[in-house]
Amino acid sequence: AVVPYSLALREARNAKASAILAAAQRNLAKTEAQKSFAVAQFLKETLKAAQPSVARGRDTRMMRELLDSTATRLDTKFQSQPEIEAELREVIGQVYHELGDYQKAEKMLQRTLELYRRQFGSNSLIVAKCLSQLSEVISDQGRGKEAEKMQRQALSIRTQFSTNELDQADSFQALGHILGVENKISES
Repeated sequence: AVVPYSLALREARNAKASAILAAAQRNLAKTEAQKSFAVAQFLKETLKAAQPSVARGRDTRMMRELLDSTATRLDTKFQSQPEIEAELREVIGQVYHELGDYQKAEKMLQRTLELYRRQFGSNSLIVAKCLSQLSEVISDQGRGKEAEKMQRQALSIRTQFSTNELDQADSFQALGHILGVENKISES
């Protein structure tokens, strides 16, 4: 009777140690996730400083170089964290768009769209937001038909899945702008 008791006691100690180890690993993973999020937020805020509306006429060459360098490093640095990669690419795409570098903006936002679709599905609101941003970049390059199609897709997703009327209004406004540029104002 003593042997089974000592085995049970040892099993209980092992189970308790395993539970403590599992809790420690969960806490470590949570801490690492919080650190990654904080770093990503900091980087997003830093990159937004390159926008002309923030730079207010100052020379943005150094920030452009920082953007280019960051964009290049994104190809390898966040492969295991696609959500952070997508958010950073979205910010960089927006900044490139504001700087008038439409090809780089399009490249960033195309990759962002791929990542968001893979992660959230094709009919998610975050995909609609990205489609809307990308359509504006494409419209600014004179590719109105392509931009119109994307913006209509964004509007469709927002109409179906969003209760936020401002999201829908953004798509209507962007679509109106695209149609206006295409001289299809009667459709807007």
